[in-house]
Amino acid sequence: MVTIDRPTGRQMATATPAVVVASSADGATETVQLSVAAGPFTAAVAPGAELVVLSPSAGASTGTLPRLTVVNALGDGAGWASRGRVSDFHGLSGDGCPAADCIDGGQLGWSPAAAVVSGGGAQVQTGPPVAPGSSVLGGVGATLCSVPQGGGGGTFTCDASLVLAVPPSAAPGDYTAVLSLATADGAVATGADVVLTARVGTAALPVVPQGGAIDFFGGGFGPGTTVTITLHSTPVVLATTTADASGRFAVSVTIPADTPTGLHRLVATGIGPDGLPHAVAMTIEVVPIGTAVPPPGPPVTAPPTTVTPEVLGTQELPAAARGSVTPVADGSPAPTGSTTTTPRSVGPDERAEGPGAGGSGGSSGPGSTAWWLVVAAVVAGGVAVIAVLRRRRTAA
Repeated sequence: MVTIDRPTGRQMATATPAVVVASSADGATETVQLSVAAGPFTAAVAPGAELVVLSPSAGASTGTLPRLTVVNALGDGAGWASRGRVSDFHGLSGDGCPAADCIDGGQLGWSPAAAVVSGGGAQVQTGPPVAPGSSVLGGVGATLCSVPQGGGGGTFTCDASLVLAVPPSAAPGDYTAVLSLATADGAVATGADVVLTARVGTAALPVVPQGGAIDFFGGGFGPGTTVTITLHSTPVVLATTTADASGRFAVSVTIPADTPTGLHRLVATGIGPDGLPHAVAMTIEVVPIGTAVPPPGPPVTAPPTTVTPEVLGTQELPAAARGSVTPVADGSPAPTGSTTTTPRSVGPDERAEGPGAGGSGGSSGPGSTAWWLVVAAVVAGGVAVIAVLRRRRTAA
């Protein structure tokens, strides 16, 4: 039923289907019943605003949720609510938490805001703030905004300030999550997805000139599903590809020649193995055409292995550890299992040339003397080790 105040024309209630018209005796107020078709019920963010880049700020990343516009013209007065829930923040690998490149979605918090754009008598309420690290948004989700039962139809806007608490253990790189907003009025529901991305640390960025190509890869998608590659800030779809049996993709994309220089994001969107929206992103730096692009850094190698010597206590050392050596072809001593030292033969070109050197090749030259000093020192060291071990054994 619609009750209209004749002097003001203000609608007092919500329309219900009917075809009977009645008037009051004094002519001041009319009660009109008429057939009204239900209007739309929508909730969406502005096209091109589906990506939010969170900015680093003292151990956290902050940003603003793009404005969600809710239009309720159903005319049923049932009220509605918009709720949000966020996935984990994945690195390029797309691996779930716990992982070195994953931040739990529960680290995200928000402070909602809402306003009425149009609608006589409509009321809109904001949801309670959610503290970062409370695990609410990454778990059951939270209410962004709502209109209570009988609050009336109209157009409304809802948004929120966002704070992502970044753990100190998070590896450097780009982290991406999908914040899903579900808005329902009774049996009617609609949804909107927003991609959130945050960059952690100061790792070097990939650099690509305008019009150049760059390799982009990631994971965490459903096997065999379609992955769409989009360049942001102004969204430009660059390619579509298919995730392999492991849910990963790898593709080379060309950056449009008219892309403004500066920082941009390559975003891959699709569906995860759980059937929910999934995304990964990579920050790149676009430089002018003709700029010399630095080559990729050296490949990452495993750190050298540190070997800790075994402590043998009073046990007898093996022969190779008792200082026994056998000189090898280049003159360097190499451990052996024998206590005998056999010096190598000295060639004619290695004989001493100093005073006292005989024609048959003596051992009194500086080179021979140095060699025997080395051998003597090694043998003496071995004898000393054996003596120490024997004393320990006797003491035991």
